[in-house]
Amino acid sequence: MPSMPSFSKAAPQQPPTPPKPTWDPKPVNVRPFPWLRPTIRIRLTLLYGGMFLMAGIVLLTIIYILAADALGTGNQLPFKIDGARDLSVSSATCPGLSAVGTIDQLNHATAECLQHQRALALNTLLNRSLLALLGLTIVAFAFGYAMAGRVLSPLGRITRTAQRVAGSDLHRRIELGGPDDEL
Repeated sequence: MPSMPSFSKAAPQQPPTPPKPTWDPKPVNVRPFPWLRPTIRIRLTLLYGGMFLMAGIVLLTIIYILAADALGTGNQLPFKIDGARDLSVSSATCPGLSAVGTIDQLNHATAECLQHQRALALNTLLNRSLLALLGLTIVAFAFGYAMAGRVLSPLGRITRTAQRVAGSDLHRRIELGGPDDEL
């Protein structure tokens, strides 16, 4: 009988094992700059103060636009001088009025003075409003810090109690009063 070629089963090839890294792939929990990671209280304070600041800027913008509209625009006077005898004008706030000689010059100088006074009024409004907004923002950040502390105080009590009972008495209750909420 003729011999049959023999086919032997080859062992299945295993994929090569990757080389083990020489460094530890586990993340290291080291913070080189701990001050870059603010606490939840600071983050809540920044959130509260930032929201107040944005609302204040929007309100200030609306007030400024409404005041500018109420003061009028352009060089139009609400009045016009048609004629006068012995034209003599003096003004401490508009020195250009005292140098007029004709009625047309007076109307033009009065319009310029009115425009200058409008710009001064809006500038004063803006400066004082920004100063008030800055002061109120500082107060808002202080209140935000106090409110964040108050909101987070139950969480602090829970954490302190959990740390005290972690190694000893697991039957102790936290005894947290207040509303039935997430905490």
